[in-house]
Amino acid sequence: MKLITLIVGLVLGFGGGVYWGHHNQEAAGNLAAKEEEWVLKGKMEATAAIKARLDQVLSSSSSAHPTPGTGFVGGSATGSGNSTDALKQLRDEQDQQLKSMQAQLANTPKK
Repeated sequence: MKLITLIVGLVLGFGGGVYWGHHNQEAAGNLAAKEEEWVLKGKMEATAAIKARLDQVLSSSSSAHPTPGTGFVGGSATGSGNSTDALKQLRDEQDQQLKSMQAQLANTPKK
């Protein structure tokens, strides 16, 4: 019985949305544009938070581990270079995504 009620509610909600969208096309377009802008801003916030965390990790790892060959005994550090390079690459990818989302947000139609 619960499943039937759920399906009927889903069908009525979808049908009502389609009916409203068809008869109020301008308002539906405005609603869709606002929703797209809201989702894009949320993605930008999440990407900025990830990038900030990566910057924090990279700054703490660079201060904790001196660069190879600059200490009292020169030598090569094994293993730490690969993870730092991977984190830098990930941070750069996040920065590129953030810039593309900002450009996409600037190009969204404002109604």
